[in-house]
Amino acid sequence: MKRHLVFAVMLVAGSVILAEGVLRQSEQLPSLQAEVVFFRPKGRPAVVAPSHDLPGCRGPSNDDKPVAWVQTFGAGSGAPLRMLVAGDSITLGDGVEPHETYAAIVAMALSKQENRPVEVVNAGVNAAGYCHVIRAVHRHLEDQSYDQVLVGLFADDLEQRAITLVGGQVRADPSMVDGPIGSLASQSYVFNWLWLKQLEWIVSRQTDDGRHPPAHVTRPGRTISVQTMDNFRRSIDGVLGYEPWLLLIPPVGGPLCSAVPEVGSECDWLGADMDRMVQILSEYGERFVDLRALWRDGEDHTQALEQRWWREHGRLPVHPNAAGHARLGNAVVSAILKKKPSSKVD
Repeated sequence: MKRHLVFAVMLVAGSVILAEGVLRQSEQLPSLQAEVVFFRPKGRPAVVAPSHDLPGCRGPSNDDKPVAWVQTFGAGSGAPLRMLVAGDSITLGDGVEPHETYAAIVAMALSKQENRPVEVVNAGVNAAGYCHVIRAVHRHLEDQSYDQVLVGLFADDLEQRAITLVGGQVRADPSMVDGPIGSLASQSYVFNWLWLKQLEWIVSRQTDDGRHPPAHVTRPGRTISVQTMDNFRRSIDGVLGYEPWLLLIPPVGGPLCSAVPEVGSECDWLGADMDRMVQILSEYGERFVDLRALWRDGEDHTQALEQRWWREHGRLPVHPNAAGHARLGNAVVSAILKKKPSSKVD
């Protein structure tokens, strides 16, 4: 009897090992198989945020170039000036047309000042964190030169999410999970599948009506560490040779935060994250443009769709409408083109 039991256990173990070897050769890890839904703004290419952070935000030089949209603004004599703008979906211009983005506003002001057209290379990437933004700067400047470089950093750029919901399917990146669970889920196909099934069960149990997932799935998690902050500083140091302007952009719905409890709220941690970034960015002097006070007068520059999300789901609006982009662009112009003595913009 014992001999049969030992044989059965060995048979099962051997089958698992064989399946593991075959599956890892031919299949992607189960938790990463949910299809990524690309962001497709009208008139711009489809883009998706790159993979996890790298030390100093530097990747292999043979990586594919990031997607960008290119457009020339203004008029004048002479060859166009070139301006690279990197950032997330706000920089890309989610919800507005290319000529309405803050990048276009800055380009038109620069064109008027220099009496030359300005070619904008907009490398904004939907859902990009700080490392994705910095990495895009490096990759564009490896074999190109620019007269102006703008780096648009957003309030949640220090955040990471291990779990997301894509088209109703759970997608989980084990590389963002610390400890033995993350290690096993990254290395073993079978363990990854078991981990994914547990996550799917947890998400389904915490989704009230089956359609709106819980906050820990749809929103960034609290995963900022000392290592993240150290890498943020190291990454900014790494692009200083390009003489970039570092813009810290707050969520356009910030004034709505007065209507919600502060402790533990989205408003609370977004503000705290910006304060963390300012501690480092302020070291870069006039190259840092602090825009945190941009929306504090309460004037509404939110997009209609995000106003509805706020009312129905409490999701804070983050993307400015066309008027908001104009205000943002003019603030940047005041700080970097008109040589304003203080780079803190109200």
